[in-house]
Amino acid sequence: MKLFELNRTNWDVEITPEAVLLQPFQKLIKRDKTRNKEVATKELALIYHYCDIRSDFLGIEEESKMNQIIESLHFPKNYKVDKDVLAAMEFYKKFKTPVETLYEGAVIASQAIDSYLRNTGDLLAERTEKGAVVTPLSVVTASLRNLSTIMRELKSAYKEVVKEQRDTTGKMKGSKEMNMFEDGV
Repeated sequence: MKLFELNRTNWDVEITPEAVLLQPFQKLIKRDKTRNKEVATKELALIYHYCDIRSDFLGIEEESKMNQIIESLHFPKNYKVDKDVLAAMEFYKKFKTPVETLYEGAVIASQAIDSYLRNTGDLLAERTEKGAVVTPLSVVTASLRNLSTIMRELKSAYKEVVKEQRDTTGKMKGSKEMNMFEDGV
């Protein structure tokens, strides 16, 4: 189930009608009546960008991801993520399919590989007490040889996630989504 959609016309995150009825999101929307309406909209966008694999923030390391999203959405300077937003995030994460979860794990693994390759200078300079190289050059070059395969497989995995999302949100008719009763049933 898609709970949020990114509107490609104005780049706003839109909450689906069925998501509005779910308690964690409804709580954010209702409490917004006592606050600035813009805050709930930004909080829902924060949830999307932090939790959804379709977000461009997926590849950012966890330590800085939240701060970058908050900054990008132009929250007030004193904004802090509260327990209601965290609860809505945890709730949203429960809707990931096994395919989405596996893909997310693959992205995290590729980030670790990236960190490894960015630190090869330090790794190659590291020596044992006897002066031997800790990480041999052959290990680094083998990693480089496998890089194109890793990238190709990651792209392939992404295509599978997109295909699954398309399959679960309704059948396609040309470039339009078919209604429930349009398939001749």
